[in-house]
Amino acid sequence: MVYITSWDEFVDRSVQLFRADPESTRYVMKYRHCDGKLVLKVTDNREVISNPKPHGSKPWALTNQPTPHGSDEFGIPRIECLKFKTDQAQDAKKMEKLNNVFFTLMARGPEADTSEVTGKEQTDAQPTKKGRGRKQ
Repeated sequence: MVYITSWDEFVDRSVQLFRADPESTRYVMKYRHCDGKLVLKVTDNREVISNPKPHGSKPWALTNQPTPHGSDEFGIPRIECLKFKTDQAQDAKKMEKLNNVFFTLMARGPEADTSEVTGKEQTDAQPTKKGRGRKQ
């Protein structure tokens, strides 16, 4: 599988994939401790048809005819799979923001505006309570 190297491209394409089919989109996070890498994967989770029966007598021949969106020249649905891999600690904040974007889309619907989603919710500063410790 091909990894997307740009974080912004990964987020944009992931959100587009979710909005296209929210019922079958799947988001997976995996941390590989042995490598110290975080792998994020977003897929549309469609089934692959095995043993296709191609049109024509030469199954290996490709045509230059346009194909319907989401399928190859034999009419088999393509699986969209987006992957991003990182070993940088600062990308954990970006991952948290992506999680919040997906939570917003799931809760409010695929047409929700995700522009105001942030990594952490902003809370009002609460005054700190002084403890009952020894006075100085």
